Amino acid sequence: YSRLSVRITPGSVKVNGVPLNVGSHCETPPFDAVVTGTSASKPPYSVQFGGPLQGTVTIPHFKNCGVGENLDPIFNAAISGPQNFNLLTQGELCSVIGAVGCNKQGQPKIPTPIREVTG
Repeated sequence: YSRLSVRITPGSVKVNGVPLNVGSHCETPPFDAVVTGTSASKPPYSVQFGGPLQGTVTIPHFKNCGVGENLDPIFNAAISGPQNFNLLTQGELCSVIGAVGCNKQGQPKIPTPIREVTG
């Protein structure tokens, strides 16, 4: 299980090349995502070494979108709803004993994304 929320950040939305002012609080309430991994995936998933976890989620409705006009309906129509694909990359476990899977500061290593999605 993972607890998520979706936020649309200011400056990230453009209409015909012109920035759309979505405001600074355009987001969904927190929601749960259930994701699973398998040793048959590429790369394979294991609890110790991490890997891809995937599933589908229902994204709740956005609130507080827009400055001067309510943009919630645009994002609710385009993004909110059931059956949204979710891909998370779990990194290697960081063990305090022996610093296995940790960086030099004893913190978990940040995994390399398997796939990156941007604007």
